[in-house]
Amino acid sequence: MEERKVKVNANIRLFPWQLEVVSNLEQHWKGYTHVIKSRRQIGKSTLLQLLLIRTAAERNKTDSISLSPTLDQARKLYRSIKNILQPTRLYRRHNDLQLCVELKNGSSIYFKSAEQGSALRGYTVSGIMTIDEAAYINDSIIYDCLPWVNVSQAPIVIVSTPYHKSGFFYETYMRGFKNNNKVLSYDWSDPKYDTSALLPPEKLEEYRKTMPLQKFRTEYLGEFMSSEGGVFGDFSAVLNNNYNKENQLLYMGIDWGSGQGQDSTAIAIFNSDREMVKLFHFNDKDETQTIDYIVGLIKEYRPLKVLCESNSIGTVFYGLLDKAIKAEALPVMLLKFTTTNESKERLINSLIVYIQNKQVQLLNDPELVVEMEMYEMKVTSNGKRTYNAHQNFHDDCVIATMLGIEAITKGTYNIL
Repeated sequence: MEERKVKVNANIRLFPWQLEVVSNLEQHWKGYTHVIKSRRQIGKSTLLQLLLIRTAAERNKTDSISLSPTLDQARKLYRSIKNILQPTRLYRRHNDLQLCVELKNGSSIYFKSAEQGSALRGYTVSGIMTIDEAAYINDSIIYDCLPWVNVSQAPIVIVSTPYHKSGFFYETYMRGFKNNNKVLSYDWSDPKYDTSALLPPEKLEEYRKTMPLQKFRTEYLGEFMSSEGGVFGDFSAVLNNNYNKENQLLYMGIDWGSGQGQDSTAIAIFNSDREMVKLFHFNDKDETQTIDYIVGLIKEYRPLKVLCESNSIGTVFYGLLDKAIKAEALPVMLLKFTTTNESKERLINSLIVYIQNKQVQLLNDPELVVEMEMYEMKVTSNGKRTYNAHQNFHDDCVIATMLGIEAITKGTYNIL
């Protein structure tokens, strides 16, 4: 790499694992792909900032592109680099709409996201191309973007926390260990690197105790998972049909079903110790019969709170149940849960952690067990995790279970 004495940011400090990549890039530039498997919080964003800025500053009239899974991630990197460059003599202008920073030497840095889909075709990279969190970008998107470097044989730097042992990131990373002279791979989770200055052992231990095990292993141990699915892992240790019958503080979670085909309404009841007391599921009742049945359960078990999904048909059922509860003057707090991908993931992660730490007890119900075994996680083209039942299976009991647990802490209750 041709060197010019350009001072960009005197506060950037590189650690040995980052310096190794920078050094190898200087010797292996044109036509090379550098693949980094990284844990979180050990400086991958800092490295990408440095490489994009240094390339633009030292190589006149070049275009560099950074590809991120989401627009929010692209904007974050764009703002960071813009803020670094603006106070310097290198800076010329920026465009917040196009997410582009231009330098006085004619070089530009563009920030793209996988969410742009087919609009990503047709760009040319003459500086450097970086792909952030590549394991969470759909392979077809990446393959659409790889031709950007063909004309100038610009280097590609790919960095990501690992995910599954499949797909573009995993396969390209493994190529670097098979004597492929155009791919260099780096394992930043290798014990030879002391990353404790950025990720102290006590912080790592905190994450281990509070995060789902799979997520902890991929994001903070830097391990690839063997396959998709298996969201809840081995949950057999928390299955028990005996619960504390003296604990009368009960909570109810409801996942509504249409009553058509196999789409069931599921009702889970927990005590305040997170022990499942009862689980009901049915698909043979119409709207009126469903509400009457649930009102009967509320009268029998007298839960403090009832938390039910309010999406789609849930809005109608919630309104009917609310009217019935008021008509009967039942002393129960009725709460809504709006399901989004983010709120659903929060419930799932909470249940996973409770299972790992044996802080929940579930009934050994055959339907619940099957649903939990067949519950899976996938990654969309923009890198988002999605959770659903495996094809031809259902998740009604799983959702009701998570809502029942959520009801214990959601909202407040005033004794009437």
